[in-house]
Amino acid sequence: MRTTQVGNQSASARSAASTHLPQTAQPVVGPLADHTVRMILDSTPDQVFALDSQFRFTFLNKHAQEQMKILGKDPQALIGKVLWDEFPNVPNEPALRRVMRDRVVVTDELYYEPLGEWVENHMFPTHDGGLVTFQRYITQRKHTELELRRTASYLAESERLSHTASWAWNVGSGELFWSAEHYRIFGVEPHSFQPSYPAVLQAVHADDRARVQQLFDEAVRNRADYETACRIVRPDGSIRHIRSLAHPLRSETGELQYVGSIIDITEPTIAENALKKALDEVKTLKDQLTQEKLYLQEEIRSANGFEEIIGNSPVLKDILSSVKTVAPTDSTVLIEGETGTGKELVARAIHNLSRRRDRTFVKINCAAIPTGLLEGELFGHEKGAFTGAIAKRIGRFELADGGTIFLDEVAEIPLELQPKLLRVLQEHEFERLGSTRTQRVDVRLVVATNRDLEQMVANGEFRNDLYYRMHVFPIIVPPLRERAEDIPHLARHFAQKHARLMNKPISRIPSETMTALCRYSWPGNIRELENFIERSVILSRGEVLEAPLGELKPLHGKIAEATSLIEVEREHIRRVLEESHWVIAGPLGAASKLGMKRTSLQSKMKKLGLSRPW
Repeated sequence: MRTTQVGNQSASARSAASTHLPQTAQPVVGPLADHTVRMILDSTPDQVFALDSQFRFTFLNKHAQEQMKILGKDPQALIGKVLWDEFPNVPNEPALRRVMRDRVVVTDELYYEPLGEWVENHMFPTHDGGLVTFQRYITQRKHTELELRRTASYLAESERLSHTASWAWNVGSGELFWSAEHYRIFGVEPHSFQPSYPAVLQAVHADDRARVQQLFDEAVRNRADYETACRIVRPDGSIRHIRSLAHPLRSETGELQYVGSIIDITEPTIAENALKKALDEVKTLKDQLTQEKLYLQEEIRSANGFEEIIGNSPVLKDILSSVKTVAPTDSTVLIEGETGTGKELVARAIHNLSRRRDRTFVKINCAAIPTGLLEGELFGHEKGAFTGAIAKRIGRFELADGGTIFLDEVAEIPLELQPKLLRVLQEHEFERLGSTRTQRVDVRLVVATNRDLEQMVANGEFRNDLYYRMHVFPIIVPPLRERAEDIPHLARHFAQKHARLMNKPISRIPSETMTALCRYSWPGNIRELENFIERSVILSRGEVLEAPLGELKPLHGKIAEATSLIEVEREHIRRVLEESHWVIAGPLGAASKLGMKRTSLQSKMKKLGLSRPW
């Protein structure tokens, strides 16, 4: 209900309300009796009623008279009658009495049940103490308003459910309209926040603001559509991701306007980012698993075939006791011993008894990889890091993350690469070749060597800090000649293994053969013994192992005169090289006969000063 002072009445209303009626109401007197005034009031679509100060009818226009007839009243008979007597239940009685008492203009809307219509009443006080009411039917308008409210309610609910808000902006005036959902997305209240273009820009995340402003200003200049995604910062500091779309329109007066919507895409964006991160992690893990698979396949192909540590000599029992002691820890282990003594097997035993046994055991022979490629093999490289790096490669340390890495022939790592290895041991971090991103790993390191590292440190060939970092728990694996009591067990194990592989029924080793095996010094250690047994299985034609004992020549000549173990080893390797015509690789080469890897034999030759005489 709206109220207006008398001074604000329209001229026509004051003219129509200026009738001065006598105390006893007379039909159609004063200005309202004027024919012109009657024609004007009859031509209006409203129902016009005039009451004196006693609420008696003094005038009804044509439409008011028709309404009275619908209500079963005689319009002419109502003149001079008191409103309350004729209509005891007037719904807007308080409003009428207020107009009469306070001399103010009052407007109200109400549903008049006898007519089944919504009506709007504009009530004006007259100068003679009465009032005039202009009444019009607004049922259709009410239905339209109801539909609009219902539609607005549906729209607001759909905006809330879909996190979509609408807006409109008058470019010229700067007036900006927001729907209710718009306030919710921006985290502000309608009564405390006035939307404007500068205020919206201020809410945009600082890193996105310049881009958003440039795009929108360019769209306005070109009268073009606008679309972008950005972040906004709410007053509470929380960040929301939104997508904004807008289309330019011309108003009826030709003003440029933009009508658009924003969509709160925070949850989908967070989910998408999480999914992308998960997919990146899956891809990383997939690449790692692929690398591990390739590595393990290569490992299977190159494995030396030991399934367990064979023997029960006291010295071997001491080694196994040390393995059991150190395995549950994460301490670095240094395994020392000659080539072919089973250092890798000891390293695997340490891994299998550790808490890391369910993760990868990665090994790398540092002597078998060219110096220029060793760093990439250990730490990996990015695509394009060097000539030939056509794809990213994960290094062995990353493959061993969570598990154990075994560096065989660690003494062959060049001095310039040793600081990077030391950093991994101390800080558990490194960078791939061609990358500035630091990788962190959790690995257990086991190293092995057949060289005297302490002497190399003294000679300046190995860093002392790296040596002491690796020399936490040393294990010395003795050569086979110092654990001769294990030779029978090893010989039977290898004979059964290769007989099974070659489908031969060998079940016995002659005593003279076993005696010869135990007396031989085996400079190539266990690997040489296995190779000898394999050749024997090939030559055997029945159930008894037929070994070529002639190959196990006793020490004589220069070897017999040798005064040290190194000289004995040097002469034996030289003799085998001469018998092989200095051919190192291949099935008939010296490395195969000695039970050594080609690279190990080459390293041993360099160490002992042996070279081809021609």
